[in-house]
Amino acid sequence: MNKTLNINLAGTLFSIDAKACDVLRDYLQAIGDRLGGTNGGNETIEDIEQRIAEIFNSYKNPGEAITIEDVQSMISTVGSPADFEQNNDSPQATVIGKRLYRNPADTIIAGVCGGIGAYLNIDPVLIRVLFILFTMFFGSGVFIYIVMWIAIQPANNHERRREMTGGNVYGYRNTGLGSAINEMFRVAKNILYAIARVVLLFAGIAFVIAGFALLLSFLFVFLIKIPGAHLPFNIEIPLATLPDLIRTTVTPASFPWILILLSAVVLLPLMAVIYWGIKMIFRFRVKDGILSLVMLVAWIVSAVALGFITFNEGVSFAQKSVVHKNEPLHSVSDTVYITARNSIPDMAAASMKAFKADKFYMLIDRQNRELHISPKLFTGKTDSGKENIEIAMSARGSSGIIAFDRAQKVDYRCSIAGDTIYVDNYLTINSGHKWMGETVRVSINLAEGKVVKIDETTDRLLNIRAWRTGSSRHVNSPLLSDGRYTYWVVSGSGRLVPYSRVNQTP
Repeated sequence: MNKTLNINLAGTLFSIDAKACDVLRDYLQAIGDRLGGTNGGNETIEDIEQRIAEIFNSYKNPGEAITIEDVQSMISTVGSPADFEQNNDSPQATVIGKRLYRNPADTIIAGVCGGIGAYLNIDPVLIRVLFILFTMFFGSGVFIYIVMWIAIQPANNHERRREMTGGNVYGYRNTGLGSAINEMFRVAKNILYAIARVVLLFAGIAFVIAGFALLLSFLFVFLIKIPGAHLPFNIEIPLATLPDLIRTTVTPASFPWILILLSAVVLLPLMAVIYWGIKMIFRFRVKDGILSLVMLVAWIVSAVALGFITFNEGVSFAQKSVVHKNEPLHSVSDTVYITARNSIPDMAAASMKAFKADKFYMLIDRQNRELHISPKLFTGKTDSGKENIEIAMSARGSSGIIAFDRAQKVDYRCSIAGDTIYVDNYLTINSGHKWMGETVRVSINLAEGKVVKIDETTDRLLNIRAWRTGSSRHVNSPLLSDGRYTYWVVSGSGRLVPYSRVNQTP
């Protein structure tokens, strides 16, 4: 443990480390040797000691020992003995042109007021009081201070210190009242600093928590599944991940680039937020300016490249076209059967990735590189009195002509045999083709009172296990069933309603 001494400097008592005391003594001795024989040299030495005492007071709280680092910092501020010019004819240092700098040896926040005081050769406490008054009555003090903080350079070398005071590197003497007010400002600064430190601590914790939460959310969507994808199956099916969905809608050459750039655009800001939060919490300082600049440039380049690629991919979805087909029904029976065909076996579907959108379900077959998209199936009452099936096949393209051509090529079949309507459970996008928004809407329009028998698969496509009458919602209400079909009736409102037991069993 280093030995500590007590010294009196310009009427102020300081505790100082023994090694620091040796350096300070040698420094003052060198100044005394240089200025002792000059005119006004003793007064100049007193000014220097007064200035050193003020600097030490700004470095330490009362009772804290001055270290050798504090002495070295003071010397860099005041200047070395060789910097003091000897002039037997004048007690003043050579006067040079003044410039405005921030004074790092007289700071409360950034040395702006100390620099102005040195430039005007007045007590900086007056400047500080003016800033407080401007802040209280005009609301502009803080803004002006910040602007000057940014615009004015610090006097961090001997040449600038000389320019700041016009050649008098020793500066002015604080009055007793000024010193007291400065101490009040320092106490207020310490209180505000403590409050800011607590705020930064909580802000850092919030940054870290938010960053990790968003990072886990991204990894969940990117690697595990897309939340909210529900299938009309009673079996467990692995849900689609974001790469699965992207792969279906972009060209193979663009797919890896989109994944890489998307990861960079999302992960780089999240990593920055976490890093800033950790810095706020632990208050460590590192020279990371170059790294931050490189990361910012990388993020900008990634975002621009991702936007360019996705724009080119999105152009192919610019136009939508719909092809309509109409097939009349000639059934004379009062009962119609609706049966799904070309269904994917449950065991095969269980190994596929699934995605649900507003108008369709998509099963992504990774093994065969195929997509299976369910149609949107509706049944209702015919308005014209003629029963029919309307099929609307839609697709997208870079132009209306291309979209219309793709819609015409949609491979979806709906056929009629006697009193049975057969509908495909899925339309398929074969391997080597990306999904271009192909969807199918099937509307089966029947006469009022027509009995409709629906198998289980079609039941799922129609999604009629839940329906609404008036203000009441009915779910899984008793239905007539023969084990394969459920029985429904076309109501006057145009919706299918359960075939009630009061009706004659068909």
